[in-house]
Amino acid sequence: MERPTDAFKETHNLVVADEDTYVGGQVSNLQVAELIGCMANNRRAAYCKVVEVVAETTAPLLPMEQLLSAIPSKREPPADDQEEVKSEPRTYPSSPAGDEAAAKAAERPLSPYTRFVDLKPPSSPSSSSSSSSVTQDAPGHASSSPALDPNAN
Repeated sequence: MERPTDAFKETHNLVVADEDTYVGGQVSNLQVAELIGCMANNRRAAYCKVVEVVAETTAPLLPMEQLLSAIPSKREPPADDQEEVKSEPRTYPSSPAGDEAAAKAAERPLSPYTRFVDLKPPSSPSSSSSSSSVTQDAPGHASSSPALDPNAN
């Protein structure tokens, strides 16, 4: 059986059931990741639930919160006042130094080639290898090949 890809989500909808309900089945990694993300965002809806996930072509497309609400929890969720204390997000005053740094970073070009005048971008490799290239002899040494000798007629 072939592993499902992310495109599997376009043709198959999730079915969530109690643990050990289905025998076999497939689901894509993307669908499982989205379900885990939904469970992380809605802890109360996913509290102490053990689920089995399968993707089917005949399943209706339902919100994940609704799929999770159909599964009973193994324990009762804690009271609202004990669960989490949500605090206001902190806002920090912007400093003038931070504004200057942001403006300076915006002016700077993103390419490293503009920093060095003589630096050129890399070019594609040549088709000839270095072992087949012609090497020149040092001056004063006799060449073994007459075609490479500059003094030859």
